[in-house]
Amino acid sequence: MSDPNFYFESERLRMSYWLASSDEHCAFLFKLFNEPHFIEGEGNTGVDSVEKARTRLGRFAEEHARNGYGSFLVSLKESGKHIGTVSLMRGKDSVITLPDVGFAITQEETKKGYATEAAKATIEWLKRERGVDGVFGFCDPGNTKSRRALERAGLEFKGIMTLYQFGGIEGCCYALPELKDPKEYGVGIYPATKSSSA
Repeated sequence: MSDPNFYFESERLRMSYWLASSDEHCAFLFKLFNEPHFIEGEGNTGVDSVEKARTRLGRFAEEHARNGYGSFLVSLKESGKHIGTVSLMRGKDSVITLPDVGFAITQEETKKGYATEAAKATIEWLKRERGVDGVFGFCDPGNTKSRRALERAGLEFKGIMTLYQFGGIEGCCYALPELKDPKEYGVGIYPATKSSSA
C-alpha cells in the first residue's frame, strides 16, 4: 500500500503518491485525463469514469512496488490544490533500462512553469533516493510544449527515433546530457519476441 504521508517538494510544488483509496484522488485523475488539452497531447486513456480512475491508480501503486518509482500527484505546496501528475515510467517487459519522465498539468494551471518544475524535482528525487542516474523523455515531434518542458528540465534532444515500446511510432527522444547513445539503454531497439511454431 502507498504511504499516504510520503512526499517530496520543489519551490512551489509537492509530489506525493496517488491513493486509490482516496475519492478525491480518483475524481481528480478522472478530471485531468478527460480535459481536452490532455487528450490532445496524450490521447484518450479510456479512463471515462471515476471507478476506472480508481483502477488506474491501483496500477500506479503496482508500478511503484515493482520499480521503486512511478506516477506522482502534483499539488501546490501552499494551498494543497491538485494540479497534475508527473511520472517515471518503465514498463514491466520494457527493453529500455531506464525510466522516462512524463507530466500533465490541468489546463487552468498551464503556462506557469509547473511541468518543468515537477519534472526537475522528480528527476532529482530519483537520483537522490533511488540511485538512478539516467532518465529519458519521449514525445511527439509536433508537441512543442512538451519538448520545451523537457529541455527546461535539463534533458537534451537525442534525435527522432522509432519507439517500439510505444507501438513503433516515430518520436522525439530526450535524455540527460550524460547519456550519450540512447540505444545503449534499449531505446530504438526492437524488443525480442518469443518464437512460435506455425
